[in-house]
Amino acid sequence: MTTLVRRLPLLVSILAVQAFGQEQEVIGELPPTEPSAKLSLADARDLTGTWMTSYWYNGLNMGPKGALPEKEIPLHGVNDPRTPVMDLLTPWAKQISDKSSIYTDPILSCYSPGPQAYSAPYAFEIIPSPGRLTILFEYFHEVRRIYMDGRKAPEGNPNPSSMGYSIGHWEGETLVVETNGFKDSPIVRMPHSEELRETERIRRIRDGNVLEIEVTKVDSKAYTQPLRQTYYFRKDLSLEIIEHNCDGMLDYTTHRPK
Repeated sequence: MTTLVRRLPLLVSILAVQAFGQEQEVIGELPPTEPSAKLSLADARDLTGTWMTSYWYNGLNMGPKGALPEKEIPLHGVNDPRTPVMDLLTPWAKQISDKSSIYTDPILSCYSPGPQAYSAPYAFEIIPSPGRLTILFEYFHEVRRIYMDGRKAPEGNPNPSSMGYSIGHWEGETLVVETNGFKDSPIVRMPHSEELRETERIRRIRDGNVLEIEVTKVDSKAYTQPLRQTYYFRKDLSLEIIEHNCDGMLDYTTHRPK
């Protein structure tokens, strides 16, 4: 796979992939829960390898999709999934959301996409080590550390960041990751505050080469109820992490209407 081909989805990711949790379509009935892959516990907990979002295969048709589901489960309210997500913003968040446009797009300004960097069509690699899981993202060359050594999150959010502070533990074959320590998001359609708390439930499903990540966001300052979204990824041994530069080439701020 050439570097050129791997670079083409950048614009697509900006237009079609909701890397900053932008609004999704209204959904009806939620699909049934996928069973976990039929693996030994040790294999189920082995997340090692390079993974790519289902959008790469289902949306961009860039390779065989294998056992991937046809669609991801879009962002929705946990209490009422049929309510349009934009209607679940608090007045504080709506005021920020109303200011968003292509001229304020944080991706174009090389602002970190945070934990859900995996939603963009760029590969990421999971590397386990004692007491820690490390995720290397091709997108923005981000590095995320999920601590598995039993530590507690720092009190009082002393060092707020875009990626937050992640602590994980296993519940059977599911990796549960709790993340806090965020800073307020920039101007985006679905903003969040420093109060954001994310819970990710990560497991292998179907033939074991599909990774499911269910993300639940709780932020009473920004949302009137918890929000949830489910992503799917394919383990793809043909992919390698390559260089990704964010150099501001797609910065439209100079073209803002006067």
